[in-house]
Amino acid sequence: MDTMKNTEINFASCLKKEPDDKTFNRFIDALSGHYPFVLYSSHSYFPAKKTKLIADKISKGLIYVHKNLDSVTCRSFSDIDWNIAVSRQPNSYQLYLHTLNPLCILCEACLAEKEKEGKDFYIKKAVRLFDSWLNFASTPNLSFGNIFIWGDHTVAGRTFVLLLFLLALHRTEAPLEYRKKVYSVILYHGEWLRNDSNYTPTNNHGIMQDRALVFLGVLTGNDEWLNHAVDRLVKQKEISYTGEHVHVENSSSYAQMVYSIFKGIQKFLEDNGKHSLSDRLGKTSGQEEEYLEWLTMPNRYFVQMGDSGALKSGYADHATETKKLYPLSGMYFYRSRAIEGEDSANRTYKMFKCGFSSRTHKHADDLSFVLYSKGKDIFTDCGYYGYGKSAYREYLTSALAHNTVTVDDLSYVPDLNDVRYNTVIYNADLHEEYDIAEAVNKLYTETIIRRSFVSADDMTFISDRITSDTGHTYSQLFHLNEGIEIISADDREVRLKINDEYIVRLVQYLPAKLSVITGDIKNPGYGIVSRKTNKLAPTVTLKFDTVGRKGAFITGIFIVDGNGCVRHFDKKLSADDISVNTKSLSVMAGSSRIKLHTLKGEVKFRLLLLKHRLIKFHDSHIKPRLQKKADKA
Repeated sequence: MDTMKNTEINFASCLKKEPDDKTFNRFIDALSGHYPFVLYSSHSYFPAKKTKLIADKISKGLIYVHKNLDSVTCRSFSDIDWNIAVSRQPNSYQLYLHTLNPLCILCEACLAEKEKEGKDFYIKKAVRLFDSWLNFASTPNLSFGNIFIWGDHTVAGRTFVLLLFLLALHRTEAPLEYRKKVYSVILYHGEWLRNDSNYTPTNNHGIMQDRALVFLGVLTGNDEWLNHAVDRLVKQKEISYTGEHVHVENSSSYAQMVYSIFKGIQKFLEDNGKHSLSDRLGKTSGQEEEYLEWLTMPNRYFVQMGDSGALKSGYADHATETKKLYPLSGMYFYRSRAIEGEDSANRTYKMFKCGFSSRTHKHADDLSFVLYSKGKDIFTDCGYYGYGKSAYREYLTSALAHNTVTVDDLSYVPDLNDVRYNTVIYNADLHEEYDIAEAVNKLYTETIIRRSFVSADDMTFISDRITSDTGHTYSQLFHLNEGIEIISADDREVRLKINDEYIVRLVQYLPAKLSVITGDIKNPGYGIVSRKTNKLAPTVTLKFDTVGRKGAFITGIFIVDGNGCVRHFDKKLSADDISVNTKSLSVMAGSSRIKLHTLKGEVKFRLLLLKHRLIKFHDSHIKPRLQKKADKA
């Protein structure tokens, strides 16, 4: 098969290959039998209920590509600038433009119309739009240098749009010659997807490519396409998940998407009698879905992490389990027990994370946490905004936009080189009365940050220890969700209002200087959040600073009811029942003694990583003999 370079695309050869009537009719019959397409939906780009409204606007020359991106006005479809870089997310706009999302909406409106007049109106607009794109894409002096026309993500999505277009053409009885031309373009997409030189083997874009090729393989009866797509998917699945069945791409949104794609492909294969191919992908163990359940907050939204927006989850929370540790993946979760008669959305939820095995969609969020309780996201991840280069994207992916510790108001690069040595949860003890997870971040230059995250139901304690060879300003950051009201704030304590019944007390037990920073969406930096692509909102960042060669924070966070009490499982404690000893690094909560550090475990955990060859020998504290010990273990 010839290699198809982006700068050498020309449809002339494929358009000359007119299929015979029998082959074409068989394809149309198969296409009609699979609509609506179970492996693809445009509703993540546009709400279904707005299809006709948006189609009408597109028909008038407003080129919409995504619900969260700006539209562009053109006098006619022949005047569309297919190279246009628009909105604050120009790369995303180009991607969705060349996926042909506007064509998709016109075709959906056409297929939804009951009257012939309406169908004809939308299909004529669709034809003009497609002809404009086809002329651009097949004319080298127009399309030269545009990397989005033949990108992995673009082609995978556009394949389904073209299938929808062909179905709309068929149902409106468009000229047979034109339908066959579109069919030839679709076959060209299949050849492009099959070509390994165009394939992305290590992330979700390749999975999207294989999803489209599986669909085409079934429609065309091309077993070679089908088998090759499944061969690649088997490898993709192996690298998409850790040994703990955690998706590696550092994002709640992508964890949900990839799991759904794999599950959808398997069902599609089984529904079409391809059971042996479905079996090759392996049955899901339920542990991948369990991970998605832990990513689901009590309000049935996925917790934002990495490149994730505010996304509703279809996964139920756990009725009985309250905690989950993924040590090799670097994640700890807590969800309080359901209380009879109480709205389950009021349960307390925490996530603590440190460590990663892929840089895909990764933010500088090691040692960060989120806290949700009483129906409110309290200390939150600030989101991702989009993928285009901008000061907003730079801030939101940095350590400064996460509930963690920073050095000199700077971030760090999540470097994959020996990452499991540099960022790990190196110890965790889960008890009946509290859990402790200890982690380290060594990705700042010549600086080591160790954090103990201690969860005790509606109490949370954080102990940070920072060491460096030179003096720095160390900052402990807490980003408030929108709408969280500050009752009072000083260097010692901040009080936050959740609702009329509960407040949050954030107490500092060591000296630190507080800055309360209210954000302005016109200026990227502290105090802004992004819940959707291209959307920003102001909020407040609490920033506690300490200066020196070494630094330390000991922080208590308490969910307090109207009587001044904090729930500790089946007990309620008043503020007077809770004391922190900063010298012994322990807490007395009523009769319970809670440790803030185990003071052990880092070497033991690294031995485990060494045994599994997940890190290399670089730590001067681990002698070469320990490598031999790990090998023998």
